[in-house]
Amino acid sequence: MRKSHGLPGKLLVFEGGEATGKDTQTKELKPYLFDRYPGYEFVFSHEPGGTPYAEELYVRFKKGMKTDSPRKQFGLVTRSRFDHVEEVILPALERGAVVMLNRYEGSTFAYQVHALHADELLAPFHHHQQLVPAPDITMILEVPVEVTLARIAQRKGQEMSAFDAGTREFHERVAEGFHRYAKYHAGHQCVFVDGNRHPVEVRTDLLRYIDKVLS
Repeated sequence: MRKSHGLPGKLLVFEGGEATGKDTQTKELKPYLFDRYPGYEFVFSHEPGGTPYAEELYVRFKKGMKTDSPRKQFGLVTRSRFDHVEEVILPALERGAVVMLNRYEGSTFAYQVHALHADELLAPFHHHQQLVPAPDITMILEVPVEVTLARIAQRKGQEMSAFDAGTREFHERVAEGFHRYAKYHAGHQCVFVDGNRHPVEVRTDLLRYIDKVLS
């Protein structure tokens, strides 16, 4: 197992491919967590981004999604993460807060390393993991690829990323990447949550895992 961050706070991560429900669940969990754990400080953040500098890098990242090599994407994402860790995540963990993070290193592996066929990034990825706090748990939402594609198709009129517009094979490789990350490359507890259900059922499962970490 990967070494724990050893700090007073907790780092809980939500992961998953496109249109798996991460944004909806992290938003809707907030009032439940505030009511359930009134004595806790919760810090909600996201990646890529999370700080002004990291958001600037994310703008550059989005512009190059179609043309940048996996290595360049990896560099932008990890550079962004280092700033986010230094400015937000570590200070929160050091003061005992619970950090609820939408995307983290699992996405880097699933997208830049696995989905984009960049096995040469495995060694840099493992080195990067040693330089950032390990999550206390990673909760990975997943839905069948058919559901992913159908949900993306329903986003008419909304801004779409190059990843949203990826082929069926790309979305299948992202999903496979999260399973490979959890099994071989995470070094901490990862759980998979069926996102192809009513949001209340999904939230109930997520709260059960969160309770185990915080209780």
